[in-house]
Amino acid sequence: MKWTYPKVYPALHPEHEAELRKRDVLLIDRQVAEELLTPEACLQVLESAFREEGLGAAVNRTKTNIHVPGEDPNISYRYCSMGGGIRGMKVVAIRIKSDISTPRWVHG
Repeated sequence: MKWTYPKVYPALHPEHEAELRKRDVLLIDRQVAEELLTPEACLQVLESAFREEGLGAAVNRTKTNIHVPGEDPNISYRYCSMGGGIRGMKVVAIRIKSDISTPRWVHG
């Protein structure tokens, strides 16, 4: 199955967008994932990926978290990444999450 990227986020200059569309790189954010992937399709791909990993044909690395303390002791910058590759799907992917972290207060 060949995926094509329907949209570019954020909007790029048309010349840069045209160049990006020529590449075999797929950028997926939450909105694009919801448009392209059904839960059933995700489960099928995960099952295949785990099978290949069990056969030694796929690899992944442990999720990495970096927390940078902010000036306010209750706020920090958080960067998370994880990646892997699956030989049979001819794919290598990395997931990056970048956000501001604040503590959760649970009462009770």
